[in-house]
Amino acid sequence: MVGFIQSLLPFPGMIREYEDSIAFPATVDVTGFAYHQISAPILFRLFDINEIASSYTTRDPFTEKCLTVFCHDNLLYLKFEFQGPWYQSRIKKVSKEEPLWIPNENRVKPESQSRPIKGVIFDLGHTLMNFHGDWDDVYRQGNEALHDFLTKKGYSVSPEVIQHFFSRRYEGHLEADKTWVEHTAVKALQETFQKFNLNGTKEGLLLDALETYFLPEIENWKPYPDSISTLERLRKEGYRLALISNATHHPFILSCLQRFGFEEYLDPAVSSAAFPVRKPHPDIFLHVKNAWGFDPEEIAYVGDQLFFDVFGAHQVGMKGIWFKQETDKAHTYIPEDLKNDPRLTPDATILQLSDLPKVLQSWK
Repeated sequence: MVGFIQSLLPFPGMIREYEDSIAFPATVDVTGFAYHQISAPILFRLFDINEIASSYTTRDPFTEKCLTVFCHDNLLYLKFEFQGPWYQSRIKKVSKEEPLWIPNENRVKPESQSRPIKGVIFDLGHTLMNFHGDWDDVYRQGNEALHDFLTKKGYSVSPEVIQHFFSRRYEGHLEADKTWVEHTAVKALQETFQKFNLNGTKEGLLLDALETYFLPEIENWKPYPDSISTLERLRKEGYRLALISNATHHPFILSCLQRFGFEEYLDPAVSSAAFPVRKPHPDIFLHVKNAWGFDPEEIAYVGDQLFFDVFGAHQVGMKGIWFKQETDKAHTYIPEDLKNDPRLTPDATILQLSDLPKVLQSWK
């Protein structure tokens, strides 16, 4: 039977076993951390073990998602119809008098299973700060600044050198979206120096050059009006706060945090340029979880992207809060094969940061 169950799993061997969790026969409350409801475990269905022979499949009347239950040798196995790794399912013994399912669209998890949020992780761009410039102008100004810097340092820099650096930055971004491994600005500049046989690729020179290159971009980012007030309120309410940002240059992130006064609130402050995997890779989320020592269910991630932020948080069991942007279509990237993945569904949606404390309070 176990071999049959394993053959049905998306990833063989990833069975969650619960020995001595319940007494058989009994009615059990199956509460699953399914992808589309990762933040608030929903009461899927109350099953009577006597109904389950070798397997039993039902469909949740509200989510329309299938749940298959296997009972074998006092072990209960759960299989959701979604693709991907399993999330833990909790089982508790309940009385025979309880209904087989709860006919309430606004079902709430039992209080005994409530996991209040202890920590909040933020994205940076389009979450704590917003871009107010024109990207074409910023790229042009950055390229010109890099050209002038290198020329002053005694390098003979042709337009092809700057264009190659810019192209490697763009190509690296596309590569990183596929591999979830960051291609840093330092690496792009090193590759450019090597291609054109330019000497002096010492880290100090590269960092100084990139500081000049990124300055026009930094000057076009502005904090949201309620960023600091929201961070201050959450800190006073006892939440741990952190940052995870996809970025090609960690000093750029540090400069923004210092310039806008975010630095004192966010610990740790992690960027994909320094880590070096990028969202939605699970490891960059788990890095903060491990630093805090919290369980994933006790952490919420806030960001403007459904894929990088909400999907990424859901992969590790964190809650995902979507900071919805009204006009910026560049921040709606979702891989084609994941467009219908339930893990893209946020646990909450906010239109301004000042709404965040109310969302967190509602989960207590």
